[in-house]
Amino acid sequence: MTNEQVNRTIKTFLKSQHYTNITILEDDNVCAIMTSLFTWDVCYGVDYEGCKGRFCFNNLVDARKFLKEWDGVTHPVVGENGCTAIK
Repeated sequence: MTNEQVNRTIKTFLKSQHYTNITILEDDNVCAIMTSLFTWDVCYGVDYEGCKGRFCFNNLVDARKFLKEWDGVTHPVVGENGCTAIK
């Protein structure tokens, strides 16, 4: 399977699990947004088994903005730009 086919396969799977804004960073780290009970979560290290961690935001706008600008390394600061928790 080519890298492009793998990316298409993981994106199809994640969409079926209700992830949105699926992004594959330069280092092949798969990130996506999912909704939780009270927050919108930017999940990173996403694969078929779950994710390595997540950043929780008050609303979808803040989560999308963070994911769009994220370098894949720097963590957000809790209490700033809508980030409510790091898990």
